[in-house]
Amino acid sequence: MAGMLRSGGARRVLVVVWIVLCAVWYVKQNVVDALPTPGLSDFRYYYDAARHVAHGESPYRTAEYVYPPLLACLLVAVAWLDYYTARWIWFLFSHVCFLAAAYLLWRRMGRGWIAAAAIALVWAGGWAAADIFPTGQPDAQLTLLMVVAMARADWLQGAAVGAGFGLKLLPGVLGLLPPLERSRHAMTAMAASAVVLTAVPWAAVAPLKGPAKPVNTDYAFGSPCVLSWSIPSVALRVIEPPGKDGRLPEDWINGWDLPRLHLSRLQKTVSLSAALAVLAAGVSALLLRTRGELNAEQVPIAGAALIALGMAASPIAWWHYQSMQYPAVALLLCIALRERAWKRAAAGVVLGALLFPVPAGVLRFYYHQHERWPDAPALMYFWTSVTPAASLAIFGLLVSMLGRRAGKDRDRTEKSGAAIAA
Repeated sequence: MAGMLRSGGARRVLVVVWIVLCAVWYVKQNVVDALPTPGLSDFRYYYDAARHVAHGESPYRTAEYVYPPLLACLLVAVAWLDYYTARWIWFLFSHVCFLAAAYLLWRRMGRGWIAAAAIALVWAGGWAAADIFPTGQPDAQLTLLMVVAMARADWLQGAAVGAGFGLKLLPGVLGLLPPLERSRHAMTAMAASAVVLTAVPWAAVAPLKGPAKPVNTDYAFGSPCVLSWSIPSVALRVIEPPGKDGRLPEDWINGWDLPRLHLSRLQKTVSLSAALAVLAAGVSALLLRTRGELNAEQVPIAGAALIALGMAASPIAWWHYQSMQYPAVALLLCIALRERAWKRAAAGVVLGALLFPVPAGVLRFYYHQHERWPDAPALMYFWTSVTPAASLAIFGLLVSMLGRRAGKDRDRTEKSGAAIAA
């Protein structure tokens, strides 16, 4: 007994050391190396759009602001401050949201050391977050809303889905959870929050001076930019191949400039068709696996699966969006480790690395060789397609786990019934 206690105590010490090391690396990578500067960042566009709203002008006077108006309206609260101060507030708020998402996920995963170790690994080693904090992207806030949607089964779940949809459309994929749970409160809250947080900001900016919407909306159909890692973006790169000399098309290089991106009717059709095909196939697989209904134990797994599916199917999935897949990878690892499913745990680690650290490392290496994207079509095709393939693989693993969870619930019910009968 004493040996077992000593062994258990030693394992706990090792886990604590592991968590501390991950925390140190998180602070180094995402705080120390990402401190705000007075220079240009993506947050500048959100800030400028908010300042326009504060002065009675449309947020779309900032051409680079191509998102729903909710974010600009919310940032009016800091628009009266100078840019550098507002940038610091957003930086700190983003970290609070990202760490709150980790804490809520840990609670939903039953707490414990295994859950803490899995979350620490992903939050420290996912690497994608190292790009959202210096650029000022709202991915941390969206991650928190997604975790709330995965962790709750009440009105707060629906409100989180609606709020995420109002900020950026991608979290709307989690709108499948309340109907599958048969949760009327969540469905009502989701519909109400989605309508209010989408319609009210649009109505508020409509009468303001300036354009009522982005000048160019072709970006809504996708982009062939090499920084967008989704199936629709892969499809757009396939139908716009490099030249015979290997030179990359202009849209592959500068397709990140969304206000000036123009797509042909064929490109829009191909991208939209690819997105709908991936979504339809994935949702069908999920419905077949769950028979159209989720129990409480399945909800986080289904939510994580839907996030992975949404990333793969999104017309645009910028490289840093992969930070929003941290909860999915952490949940996959936690369950695999608890069940001692070592092959599944190893697959989770490998697929998590392929979501961002590996392709980002390879592409940055080649880019910095000449400070431009290499004229190497095969290399660029492969490494910009790895992430959506990994997302679909994660989706498949999570969906396969849903059936096992349903089977365990049935076993518990049968045993409880037998005990009561006895």
